[in-house]
Amino acid sequence: MVFCLTSEGEMVKKMVREFVENEVKPVAAEIDEKREFPREILGKMGPLGLMGMLTPVKYGGAEMDYLSFTVSVEELARGSATVAAVMMAHNCLCSSVINNFGSDKLKEKFLGDLATGRKIGALALTEEHAGSRLDIIDSRAIKTDEGYVLRGAKKYVLNGAEADVFIVFARVTPRGGGGLSAFLVERGVKGLEIGKPMGTMGLHGAGVASINFKGLVVPEENLLGGSGKGFEIAAYAWDNLKIGVAAMALGISEAAFEESVLYVNQRKQFGQVIGRFQAVQEMIAEMATKIEAARYLTYAVADKRSRGEKIRREAAMAKFFTAEAATEIAKKAIKLHGGYGYIKDFPVERFARDAWATRIMADPPQVQKALIADEILGYEEYKTLKLVEGAK
Repeated sequence: MVFCLTSEGEMVKKMVREFVENEVKPVAAEIDEKREFPREILGKMGPLGLMGMLTPVKYGGAEMDYLSFTVSVEELARGSATVAAVMMAHNCLCSSVINNFGSDKLKEKFLGDLATGRKIGALALTEEHAGSRLDIIDSRAIKTDEGYVLRGAKKYVLNGAEADVFIVFARVTPRGGGGLSAFLVERGVKGLEIGKPMGTMGLHGAGVASINFKGLVVPEENLLGGSGKGFEIAAYAWDNLKIGVAAMALGISEAAFEESVLYVNQRKQFGQVIGRFQAVQEMIAEMATKIEAARYLTYAVADKRSRGEKIRREAAMAKFFTAEAATEIAKKAIKLHGGYGYIKDFPVERFARDAWATRIMADPPQVQKALIADEILGYEEYKTLKLVEGAK
């Protein structure tokens, strides 16, 4: 099967690549070094439609297919995985969720600002003791006459330190019908506490933070999809995230590979460039092959998402393989650079740190393999998703 971008998609890919070369790559090292949220870059991405790629035109978005979105994340990650992560989470974990599960009123109120980048979105799901176990989430939403009172805490929220709009998951008490539910929460409301950015190993500047809810009141109209729809919404968002992380990993792999090819064709030893050595050629060949395999898996699942097909297993496969490939390719890039690979003057050490993040985002490889195997063998679906019937 060949995956072809539409003519519009090809134009978007070319536009993003030029943007990355001119605007992202020159400041990628600085973003990493200063650990600053890339507000200036995001501001330039808004007018290009990159902050509203999955949002309908009627709400100010670009309304692109998922394959075009995936290629855009890939291209951004070639320049800066941090910028790619922020844009990816904003689009597929917040805007897309609102568009698919929010009321017309919520769409009208929030999607326009999100699509232009005037506001940044995030999704708050993971908890310290629950991890990705949706069935044991502790956060609670107590139904009252004023709406829902949220109490609890979330960890590792991508964009969390800077986001203006949060999709928050909590378990509604019996009075409200029970079940895991998703709520839209705005920055600045009383009872919302946002922590400082965490000192992560990679993805510096992505605003990963913890958030707490202490008596935060959410109006009933901010409930997404209805009470008890949290599992379905989380499954939809998590599949989106797996595709996005796979695209990030693919872009990181390509960046590490491109730097390696450039280096081995310049570095000389024993009177010739080291690219002539068989051991080096073996590593280059392995890197290139894994990138092509990763691209096939990632584009395939993105194409299926665009067509509205079920992607649970394929998303897990793409995320698992591509993230593992990225960490291996980045490690090989450091080997090929020798001592230079260990210093910040060369970007491959940043690629290695960022690649590791793709292994643990949207669940670690062990969880992906368990989900894949359960579906193949016909066993009960993995615990995080077992209550979701027919979710795509």
